[in-house]
Amino acid sequence: MGWVKTSGAFRAQASLEYLLAFAMALGIMVVAAYVILGLGSSVGNIQGGSCGFDLGISCTDVLVASNSTSTVFALLGSNSREYPVNGLRLSVALNGVSTPALCPFGKILPGQTFVCYATLGTFNRPASSASGNITASVGYCGFNGGDCGSAVHESYAGRYNAPTGTFTKPQIGLVLYAPNIRSNGPYTINATFDIFGVSLYLGTLTLTPQPGSQPKIAYSGPDASMLGVSVGTLANGCAAVVNVTYTNKTATGVYALNASDYNSSKYTLSGNTNGGCMALASSTKTVSVSGKNNTAGLFTLSNVFINVSSTGSQNNLAVFNSTATLKIAGNYNNVTMFNSNAVLTITGTYNMVRFVNSRISNFTASGNNNLIVLDNTTVAKESITGVNDIVQGS
Repeated sequence: MGWVKTSGAFRAQASLEYLLAFAMALGIMVVAAYVILGLGSSVGNIQGGSCGFDLGISCTDVLVASNSTSTVFALLGSNSREYPVNGLRLSVALNGVSTPALCPFGKILPGQTFVCYATLGTFNRPASSASGNITASVGYCGFNGGDCGSAVHESYAGRYNAPTGTFTKPQIGLVLYAPNIRSNGPYTINATFDIFGVSLYLGTLTLTPQPGSQPKIAYSGPDASMLGVSVGTLANGCAAVVNVTYTNKTATGVYALNASDYNSSKYTLSGNTNGGCMALASSTKTVSVSGKNNTAGLFTLSNVFINVSSTGSQNNLAVFNSTATLKIAGNYNNVTMFNSNAVLTITGTYNMVRFVNSRISNFTASGNNNLIVLDNTTVAKESITGVNDIVQGS
């Protein structure tokens, strides 16, 4: 990489800006390291180790946990160069076996922290020392940070050493924290990366409802630029679905948009072409759906009995974040449950029922020609005696 000739005044200004940027970046890195190390000391037997590279990438800490079949490795690092890097790749060796790690996609700014992790295909005895080589490869985006597409990759060698903790099922994942009840104003959603129970703050997402269109999404924070965020709507705009991805882990949040509070003990959908977005209070114990062409999005955390009566047809019902008993006796209805626990009974015909990220404790179908779609949903007990009832799983 060549040198760039500058004037003395420009160099002085650039040096000052660099020192300020470096100080802020160092502060972010120290805070992130404090969070992961401070919390790590309280997570049973999971303890931090030591690691380092010869150049280019700064390694703050490593965590290692093992169960009876495999070992999981997580590295907390930062970009120690004065310019952005892109396309980070990491390889981790344990007991002579080298495994590629999953790292955040996209640009990593100077001083910005990141997490890479790998599931190593070998068992390491708990309380023993796990050690080996780590190799990092990054592409340089240039001093202005705008040339990531044609970045030249360079590799750096490193070593790590860490005590092996014991985990029945080592877990690494992304978590979204946000309220589940309605909000007519902007949401603020915190995103964290969970490593064996240790939470590393990544950024804050702001979700702003837009009448008649997709909600706007903005995000900020120490690692927010490395998050992949998408937003969509469900149930005629009643709900926003936010998907956030970081290092190949995805978390999904479902949030009410412009929902009205409903405080009576019974919510009724009757007549034709009625409905709305409702946040049900804990006092609402029953939902009765009858009539035709009604549409509603219901948000609740309570135990509620939802009855689509035999007179109900062609109704559209979306239920979020609920514990419910759902009975469908009508025909041609479309019912979807998201992030819910349910007891399901279907006695009607030609209904389409879909469960997303849910759990069904008891499922009984005695009607005809119903379609039940299970998307990332478990069923503890089922009985299907109807004619031409179809269950699709994913």
